[in-house]
Amino acid sequence: CIIVNLLLNYSRSTNYFWMFNESFYLFKLLIRVFDSSPSLAIYYFIGWGKLWKFILRLNIANYLMI
Repeated sequence: CIIVNLLLNYSRSTNYFWMFNESFYLFKLLIRVFDSSPSLAIYYFIGWGKLWKFILRLNIANYLMI
């Protein structure tokens, strides 16, 4: 049940992080018109990797409060 909750929170939150990534990417494209193409690795890290730390902390706190 805890694993399902973890995955549910993760999948919900990734939607918001990917919307942030898309808007940030478009902003960078508009600001840096003549710059070479940016690496997408940082966007992948923000969208998938950085979120785990937040979700794990949230679920640990919820588990300890039960």
